[in-house]
Amino acid sequence: MNFWSTMLLFFALSIPHTLLAKEEKESGNVFRFHTALEPKTVDPAGLNESSGGFLFYNLYRSLYRINSADELIPELASQCIWKTRLKLLCNLKTEIKFSDGTPIVAQDFILAWQRILDPKVGSKHSELLTAISGASEILKGEKPPSALKVIRIQDQSFEIILEKEDPELLYKLASPVLTPIKSPLPMNSENYHLLKTTGPYRIKSWNSKLKIQLENNPFYFDRRNRPPVEIVMVDEDMVALSLYDLHKVNFLRRLAVKEIPLRQKNPDFKFIPLYRFDIIGFGPQLAQQKNLRKALTLSLNFPELTAAYYTPGQIGCPSLPRNMAEPYPCYHFNLAEAQKAFARVPKSLQKKGLKLVFSKLSGEDVARGMEWMQNQWKKNLNFSVELESLEYNHFIQTLQTHPPALFHKGVNLQRPTCTAALELFTSSSKENYIKYNSSTYNRAVSQLSHASGKRKKEICGQTLTTMMNEFIMIPMGEIYSAILAQPQFTGWGLTKLNQLDLTQLQYLNKQN
Repeated sequence: MNFWSTMLLFFALSIPHTLLAKEEKESGNVFRFHTALEPKTVDPAGLNESSGGFLFYNLYRSLYRINSADELIPELASQCIWKTRLKLLCNLKTEIKFSDGTPIVAQDFILAWQRILDPKVGSKHSELLTAISGASEILKGEKPPSALKVIRIQDQSFEIILEKEDPELLYKLASPVLTPIKSPLPMNSENYHLLKTTGPYRIKSWNSKLKIQLENNPFYFDRRNRPPVEIVMVDEDMVALSLYDLHKVNFLRRLAVKEIPLRQKNPDFKFIPLYRFDIIGFGPQLAQQKNLRKALTLSLNFPELTAAYYTPGQIGCPSLPRNMAEPYPCYHFNLAEAQKAFARVPKSLQKKGLKLVFSKLSGEDVARGMEWMQNQWKKNLNFSVELESLEYNHFIQTLQTHPPALFHKGVNLQRPTCTAALELFTSSSKENYIKYNSSTYNRAVSQLSHASGKRKKEICGQTLTTMMNEFIMIPMGEIYSAILAQPQFTGWGLTKLNQLDLTQLQYLNKQN
């Protein structure tokens, strides 16, 4: 527990009951949740979901948004219409404005997208736009950002010219990263309140390492009066839970596994399925060691870990809904096969052991899961695995520069599709830390993006099966978010893309 978390908990626990009652009466309408890591920037091109996804989804909106039913809802666009398979016309709502009252026009989108593709900016989100004509040349530095084929028709409409078909483009256009921007962007937290936003909220104040205050954006096109929002910075799950029980936080975004049996029958408990892809990845060091990868995979007693996590998802299966894939492949505990494969591993590697690296930001539940795996490998294979948890930024840097032999990594999907998950392991993906490189796999993912109906499920299932037969990673099953939410607030929504949507947030006054 760091200094700030300790002080915050001490403050919460030491408030006299009379003062606590007064504060609750005065600020009971404030919707509060916590974040474990303070965002380093408010620049859409540099946004990181791990440090501010819940915050930024309510500050920034793009042409569409995706609701909890996986439906595309027009947001800043009134509609986008396919004129041909390579030409998309987007018409903007006439009433949309930035949070300072300035009208949002087509050129604001165009400049923002050009900036995301600019190699000098180095945005990891550039892959959202790579199907647009000119994008690949811009990323290679062969053409200036102005070469992007997004053409202004008038202030309220623009045309997108594609270089190649992209059936999932509308889903991509729902990413808040593709929000229009108004320069200049504030560069430090003291000035973040000057940020011009496009979502239902804007920043009121930013107290570094303590809290962020949001206020209703009066210029957002949906004019309802939303309650204020406060984001408290707490990096310990149990501190956050204590604050929730004290009504200092009224939305707990992550409930520790050990608390689930104690609270799952309470009305404020909810299990929400998420579109994520969480894995134990085998790094490049093990690329030529299929027997070891197979042994480490099949020696895990997956039902035992699944039961310990109280999760509806089955660990050892892909982190995707079962209705997306036919077949839906899963690994099964098979100690005999695991030991047979391990016997074929070079003796020097058997004795050497490996290191399993994961992020501290993942929380205590992931840490306990890694300890369980460590014990399983020692017990079932007599194979030693050392655990190492790293600060989030150091962890990502390690994955990018020297991927370890074993690592735990989870990714929130940006679209509710199998393609979004399998793209993570294509040779061009920036999330492909296992360095999987298969032209056959790349072609299958491309075919998947153009398929529909039953054929889409078949390609998804076949591709997953092929990948898992190679034992390149251990999938952690369908991911569910265990949360607590106090009933005085309604209208919030946690989408399956792990986006906290406060568009329709309301406070229910207990006196009413």
